[in-house]
Amino acid sequence: MMPSPGMQGESLTAQNGNSASQVQQATANVAQATWQMPQIGLSRQLPQQEVVLQTRGLTKVYGKRTAVKDLNLEVMRGEVFGFLGPNGAGKTTTIRMLLNLARPTSGEISLFGQLLSRHAPRLLPRVGALIEQPAFQPYLSGYDNLVAVGNYTGGVTAERVRDVLDLVGLRERGRDRYSTYSPGMRQRLGVGAALLTDPELIILDEPGNGLDAPSIAEIRELVRRLSGLGKTIFMSSHVLAEIRQVCTRIGIIRGGQLIAVGEVDELLNAAARWEVECENPAEVRRLMTAVPVVRSVEVRQDRAIIDAPDLRGRDLIYYLARNGVWPESVQRRGQDLEHIFRELTEQESGL
Repeated sequence: MMPSPGMQGESLTAQNGNSASQVQQATANVAQATWQMPQIGLSRQLPQQEVVLQTRGLTKVYGKRTAVKDLNLEVMRGEVFGFLGPNGAGKTTTIRMLLNLARPTSGEISLFGQLLSRHAPRLLPRVGALIEQPAFQPYLSGYDNLVAVGNYTGGVTAERVRDVLDLVGLRERGRDRYSTYSPGMRQRLGVGAALLTDPELIILDEPGNGLDAPSIAEIRELVRRLSGLGKTIFMSSHVLAEIRQVCTRIGIIRGGQLIAVGEVDELLNAAARWEVECENPAEVRRLMTAVPVVRSVEVRQDRAIIDAPDLRGRDLIYYLARNGVWPESVQRRGQDLEHIFRELTEQESGL
């Protein structure tokens, strides 16, 4: 039974009955909620999952500039983890530290449960990486370039080179000179070089950078293929569309700091808002601004837009009705991930 319109001034956290307790629980759950959401998805991880890559307080300072600050990440076995951020956010610096190419100013990196600083010679052979643009000899074929890389690495057979060419979709062009390859083919050959030792963890730094749409689609399909083989993939990009289709989780970095981590659905749900259509949206704003679970309220024509993703619709309607507001409609509106990414990074940078 709906409450009487005449019942004014009720508190959302002081109702009687089940609905009141539910609202109180929602209030408790999001009392500390902000747009900065590090570790948003960790509660859903299974404890038996193996952590393949972990950083604790990872920091890198160049002179007076802090490139990476207090970075805490966990990547689980079998994940495709997207490391997303604008150019200059600290992605490549982080990857160079993960590969022992740059020494952290402070903090720790663990690979496969062991400290990289202590066991690098044992751990790094289990990692394959592509950093920025691959460098190959233009006069050699794709096959011969991989043979040369394999000879340097050691332990790579001719059969493995052929298998890798097949895996990256270059078997038919393997005997052609590298100079005849398209940008997408060159990038796939670079990924192939990272796969020669059959690594467990694959780190790709901006693999779609500078490629056209068809070539990006080829890289995306290759990532899916590697994921299907059980590989763990850590993939950086400044282009949201490039990674959203293949990544199981996304971490967003801005100014060297991690500002959000989660599955795509979690990030979308955390940014969902309530849209209340009514005759007096200004009154809705007045009522809801005082509610602890509400982040913000704005009025747009005959609607009030309420940023309170963890508030349930039934509780919102009950509260408004108890305070004399009878909405025409109440709808939960999600945001596009592109908008969320833009809003997170702009807010973090103070724009």
